[in-house]
Amino acid sequence: MSGWIYLIRNGDLYKIGISKHINNRMRQLKPDEILAKSNISNYRELEKQLHYRYKKVRIPQTEYFRLNILDITDCKRIIILNSYFNYFFLRTFLRLLIYILTIFISLISLNFL
Repeated sequence: MSGWIYLIRNGDLYKIGISKHINNRMRQLKPDEILAKSNISNYRELEKQLHYRYKKVRIPQTEYFRLNILDITDCKRIIILNSYFNYFFLRTFLRLLIYILTIFISLISLNFL
């Protein structure tokens, strides 16, 4: 099951969050800027990792952070790379599955199975 992870800016605060319905969530939050968003399968785990990564600049009991420019760049890179990784993994898995099915069908047609 996949969902969205996002990094948004409201004033001088940054929010790292997740949602199943990104458009509805953005309408609720009304961010000044959407810095990064990705639809990925491990969205919950990635959110936890990012919250832990920036825990020193987290505003207590919120998903808001006082990120500096290096943190923002790093966070965006992580979100985007996870998106590419998910795409690459899915594409590679599907290619491998097609390859295995092709071999299986070939073996059946040659009466090896």
